[in-house]
Amino acid sequence: MSKPKYIYFHLRSRGELPRLVAAVGGLEYEEERVKFSEWPGLKSKTPYGQLPVLIVDGKWYAQKLAISLFFARQVGMYIC
Repeated sequence: MSKPKYIYFHLRSRGELPRLVAAVGGLEYEEERVKFSEWPGLKSKTPYGQLPVLIVDGKWYAQKLAISLFFARQVGMYIC
């Protein structure tokens, strides 16, 4: 698996949970912070037309909870 790329706006809000899970678990990932002026050009490329987005091996995934659970599984924090 390649290094995941996390894309979100340059602010703390809904996108902060995946960042926190990755930080606690020590997960290495690439982060891209989008400015609001760049958003209209990126919106059509994202699933559901929203952020945050996670790109893993060329596949785009959306929804902060799904991304948080993915990160948690990667670092062994997910217990079902």
